[in-house]
Amino acid sequence: TRIISVIDDEAPIIDLKNKKTNYKKGDKVKIADYTVTDNTSKTIKTYVFVMYELNVATVENGEFIASKTGKYTINYLCSDEHGNWSFVSYEISVE
Repeated sequence: TRIISVIDDEAPIIDLKNKKTNYKKGDKVKIADYTVTDNTSKTIKTYVFVMYELNVATVENGEFIASKTGKYTINYLCSDEHGNWSFVSYEISVE
């Protein structure tokens, strides 16, 4: 009997599309569309969160309200079933 083990140490790849980066205070911000691919995993978890100042904005249906002026960072964190992680982010400006 032989046991063959496959070790997956390759992280998922996150691809962002349609990043709009300039908004006005009070605008509804649509976060960038994204796709995630992985070399082996069929189960990929994705978390999206938005940071501004020391706060986290609530994202619902891929959108949030830009309630204050300044910089917001939109973050995407993905993990596959083998524990590999990927992280990408981009910034928007709110006037």
